[in-house]
Order: sequence, then C-alpha cells, then structure tokens
Amino acid sequence: MIKKTIIALVLFILGAYFMAAVSVLNKPTDDEVCTQVYISVSDSVRAGFINNEEIQRLLKKAKLYPVGEKIKNINTRKIE
Repeated sequence: MIKKTIIALVLFILGAYFMAAVSVLNKPTDDEVCTQVYISVSDSVRAGFINNEEIQRLLKKAKLYPVGEKIKNINTRKIE
C-alpha cells in the first residue's frame, strides 16, 4: 500500500515537473525575431483563387508581413 502511494506520488511529481518545464521552455523571449513565414494554400492550383505569393504581397501591402518583426509584436489575429 505504501509502495503504491510512493510510486503514485513520484509519478505525479514527475508529471508536474514535465508540464512546468514544457510551459516555461515554449515561451518566446522578448527579443526573438520572426525569420520566416510558411504559407500553405492547399487548393490554389486547382481552384485558382489565390496563391502563396499573392498572400505574401497582401501582407506586405497591409504592413502585416511578420518577417523581421519581434515575435511579441506580431498580431496573428490581424494576419488571419
């Protein structure tokens, strides 16, 4: 009984440690800068509505193209 409790406690502590480590390590730093943008339009060839280059041009025209901007300053809602 005590052995199972100790094992459960150790597993709980390890789980909490891993969750805390992942959340701390995944936060971008304040000085981190966007270096590239991946744009994927799955039906652009078949449907012919818009392509990757057109999206990139529209983002640059609206001054929303994030490359070179600090991660904390990028407004993904506006880009969307």
